[in-house]
Amino acid sequence: MTARFWIYWNGGVVKVTLAPGESFELSESHPTDEGYSATYERYEHAGDCVVREISHSGRDCDGGHGEHREEEARMDALSDVFNEYVGISYPAWQTLRPTRCYDQFAQMAGY
Repeated sequence: MTARFWIYWNGGVVKVTLAPGESFELSESHPTDEGYSATYERYEHAGDCVVREISHSGRDCDGGHGEHREEEARMDALSDVFNEYVGISYPAWQTLRPTRCYDQFAQMAGY
């Protein structure tokens, strides 16, 4: 069964269509007033669900920081979360692997 769902990317909504076994990746980065910010997302049709991998990274005056998480949405939950602002429904993402975070300044301070 083909997966069709909406995502929010780079300031707008995007309709995604994936056949079983297909995947696609998105990435963007930009300078900030103190360094840079980067985002990476990967979506994969895994048969009975869609798996989403998200990574955010960057650098500012406190050093490097980032986070990474993996989530999944069942095929019957690809339009379960309605957003009144944009008038569309998004997938109901569930945690597949917990968020991993990195903060260079906090690590150097012993946290």
